[in-house]
Formats: sequence, structure tokens, C-alpha cells
Amino acid sequence: MSKFCKENVEDIMGLTPMQMGMLFHYLSESGEGVNIDQHCYRLKGVIKIAFLKRAWEYVAKNNEMLRTVFCWIGLKLPVQIILKEYQIPFREYDYSTLSMNEKQKCLDDLLHSDQSERINIDQNPYRIIFCKVSDDEYYMIVSAHHIIYDGWSNGIIFKELLYAYEEYLNGREPKISNKTKYKELVRWYQNQDKQKQKVFWENYLKNYKPTCYLGREESYKSRGMPSKYMYHLDRSMEETMKDFIQQEQTTLAALIYAAWGIALQKYSGYEDTIFGVTLSGRSTDIPLVDNIVGLFVNTLPLRLTIQKNRKIRDILREVKQTIIAFEEYQGTSLVDLKQYSMLGIEGQLFDSIVVVQNYPLEVTKIKDTQKMSIAFASSSYSTNFDIALDIRTMDGIDFVFSYNNEKYDLLGIKKICECVITIINAFILDKGHACKVEDIELTNFNESEDVLSEMKDTINYLEGLEEVDYEEIF
Repeated sequence: MSKFCKENVEDIMGLTPMQMGMLFHYLSESGEGVNIDQHCYRLKGVIKIAFLKRAWEYVAKNNEMLRTVFCWIGLKLPVQIILKEYQIPFREYDYSTLSMNEKQKCLDDLLHSDQSERINIDQNPYRIIFCKVSDDEYYMIVSAHHIIYDGWSNGIIFKELLYAYEEYLNGREPKISNKTKYKELVRWYQNQDKQKQKVFWENYLKNYKPTCYLGREESYKSRGMPSKYMYHLDRSMEETMKDFIQQEQTTLAALIYAAWGIALQKYSGYEDTIFGVTLSGRSTDIPLVDNIVGLFVNTLPLRLTIQKNRKIRDILREVKQTIIAFEEYQGTSLVDLKQYSMLGIEGQLFDSIVVVQNYPLEVTKIKDTQKMSIAFASSSYSTNFDIALDIRTMDGIDFVFSYNNEKYDLLGIKKICECVITIINAFILDKGHACKVEDIELTNFNESEDVLSEMKDTINYLEGLEEVDYEEIF
């Protein structure tokens, strides 16, 4: 744990419930890359690294969460310390003299090694890497622990970063904004009625028994490296979904949640299903909340009763109503939720999570400066859940699965994705509002899953085999 000069401390405050949950997982996983966001951006044009560094320093000065470190050892409750001055950990690499193939390999290796590297939230909760591939082209890698800011905050950060960079290029000093502090959120949480939360969640989670919905209950040696699979929805399907959502006066999140819940029932056969969902956490009670950088999003358990003979439209309506009801109780930490469910702090309330990144357009769109363009190149997010479905809406609709490759393989994830898309189609085609869960047919679903399960067990015990092409087998 680092020591800090008192003269450099701007403020000390407690943690929000979501931050407490993040810290719990950070400590239980020994900081092993869990809840780390890595974003890679391609920069082209007039690139002055000295000005880019100054622009990042401006953003950190403008947003106190980029000057924050965390302390917990020897304290009754953990705290976050806002520093007046913070030295951003920059790194630079130069691949400009290498061949195209060598550049790509070095960049891939760099992304992989950075993803594997520990982030110490008591010292440097984020780091920034500049990788030169030519005089007018760089890659910028930003890796940060999720405890300091959420996806919504990324858009705010880049808007300010590019503004400051343009100002420095033109010989001007960017102006510091008068923004609402993150501390207002901490105060907002402290004023929540915890007894009311306790009554609501104890009733909501009553008699729930944790279940493995996707795959079998089995032990595995380690969490392994996080793996990812992305499915891009074709334009026709995207427009059809949007039309359905508008006609039914529902939301994209409600549709995805309902489809995921039914998928869990199809895989497990259990009627009582539960999984994690995220809420933005940006309460309108906080002034100018949409322009604050920090971790606002919170994860809550969505519990659905899905009988085979239940109409799927009823499930969709239930999801929408439940999400509305959650608004009043979204300030509940995952640690408290586990206790309310009688699982205890070490228990696992759910093993999958669905995130719908439906941010406002002005937050997600990165605008180029007059002299430099910036494009999103890649991203990676490590989670403590075995499987996470991330719905991204920046350029069309992407279904991004992050999964524990010690428990799932790519073919299994593709089948899960196919299952979810099939269920969404069932909603869209249900013109008469009569379709039931049992009416949704998944082609060769059970057979292929059984064969996959048997094959994976066999392959785990064999060594030296060539890679099997599962696509050809099925």
C-alpha cells in the first residue's frame, strides 16, 4: 500500500456500493486482471505525443477520478483518495522501422502482455501506451480498472482529450470545466434507505437456490485467459428489431434480457432463472450527472420465472416492469445482495451477466480534430463472471461474448449466441401474442450440446492432438 504526502491530498471519501463490489473481487482475485478495460485506438494525422500527454493531464485535472487511488489496509472501511497532482503512467514503443507483419505481431503481443499485466489500484488504476507505427500513425492503448470509471465515461474523457489536444496544437491553453464532483454520487448512496432496500431484495430473492444454467457444474483448474466472440447483427435484422421495440413500446435491454432468460431456461430446464443486469446508475437527482467521469453503473440480479407453457410476451412485460422497479433500489451493492439472498459474501448469486451499452450518441461518438483522426481499433474486458454478454450499439448492434475459456469453448459460445438470436426472432414473429416458451424450437440444440460436452471431456485428456475443426463435424 502506497503512502501519500498529505499536502498532495485533495479529498478523501468512501466508496459507492459498486466500487465496494469491485474492490471485493479485486482482493479475492488478487488483482489478477479482473474488471480491467483495455481499449486500443488508431491515431492518424498530425500526432504530437508531447501534446497528447498534456491533453491527458488536462483531462485528469478536469476529472478527479483520474487522480484517484484506493486504500483499505488497516482501515475499518476502504476509502478513495483524490490527489491534487497525479503522474499518469505513460509508456512508449516504436515499431516504425519494422515490416508490416512484424508491426502487427508486435502490436498483438503488446496488447496481450498489457492485458495480462496487473493493475494496482492503490497506486495506478490506469495506464496509457503510445505505440508508433509511422510518423503519422500511432496506436494508443488505454487500460483501466473499472473501479474508477464506466463505459459512459469513456465518451466524456475522449471529448475532453481531443478538445485539449486541439487547443495545445494551436498554442492555446484549454479551459478547466466547473463540473459536479463524483463525491455527490457517494453522498447520494449514503442517503439511501438501506432497510427499505433490505426488505425489497430479501423478498425478491426469497427461496432462490443458485444453479449452473449454462453447461454443467464442474470444477476447473483456473479462470484462464478471457476469450471473446463477437456476432454482428445484419442490418435487416437490426431494423426489424428496432421496429419491434418501437411497436411494443419496450426497450432493447428488455428484449435482450427476456431472450437471455429464456435461453437459460432452455439450457438448464430450470424455471427459476437469475442473471446479472446493469443499470446506468446516473440518477437525475445529481446535478449534471451525465457529464461526470466515474463508476456509476451497478449490477443487479434479474430473476424470472419461466415455465414452458408461459407466453413469451408476458415474460417481456415482466422484464420491463422489473427494470422500472429496480430504479428505486439500484444503489444496492452486490455484497449486500449476497447477504440478503442468504448466500453469504462468498456465495455466487449468478454466473452470467448481460450488459446493454445504450449510451447517448454524443457520449459514444468520437469526433476527429482538424489535424488528427481517431478510430476505435479493439477492446478487451475481463470479468469475474464465467460468461458475459455485452450488447454494443455504437455501429449497428454487436453481441460480444466474454467467457472463461476453462469452462466454455468457442463452439459452445456460438451455440448460445445462435440460441439467443433464435429467441429474439420468436418475439418478432409472434404477431398474435400467442407464442409460448415451449413453442420456440432450437434446431439440433440438445443433440449438439450433448456431443460437444462429450467431445470436450475427451479432448481435455488427450495430448498432442491436432486442432479439431468443430464446424466441419457439426
